[in-house]
Amino acid sequence: MNWEVIISAVVIVVGWFIGHRLSSKRDRSNKRRDLRVSYLIEAWRNLENCTNRNDLDTASILEKAIADINLFGSDRQIELAQQLVIKIKN
Repeated sequence: MNWEVIISAVVIVVGWFIGHRLSSKRDRSNKRRDLRVSYLIEAWRNLENCTNRNDLDTASILEKAIADINLFGSDRQIELAQQLVIKIKN
């Protein structure tokens, strides 16, 4: 039996497996980042839409925007959103 062929086949299979795992991990990370960005963009649009309005629909839109920021935002973004809520309450 030709050991070189067997070793080559094993190296190819292991290399393919490792490449596939790394590619899958990268794809999941990219998708997660894209979803996070799209939710934060929508939150920004909702906040922008709520400025200088006093109707009840605006309150629910504002709540959704703050919730999205709390869920997907960075620590700094969450802190700023909380400061906004405190200023609105006062």
